[in-house]
Amino acid sequence: MINPDKYNRSVSMLCPTCGESQFEYDAENLNDSSLVKCTHCQMTMTKAHLVETNSETIAVQAEEMGKEIVEDFKKDLRNALGGSKFIKII
Repeated sequence: MINPDKYNRSVSMLCPTCGESQFEYDAENLNDSSLVKCTHCQMTMTKAHLVETNSETIAVQAEEMGKEIVEDFKKDLRNALGGSKFIKII
């Protein structure tokens, strides 16, 4: 059985100006329009803009996680149905 906790990921967001990953923000009221500020260069942007500028990194992480889920699912199916001569999982 697939354990969803195994697939939790954390993606470090990088400042589009200086490449640092530390930001100041109001964690209690964080939404897409919230402002985040890079602690290194003081660049201020919305959370949505930060996510957009890091979209390639996020997409790579999501793709890797998807591949891992598919492989784990195949493995679980092989274990469950491995004894059947009528079902072949490739």
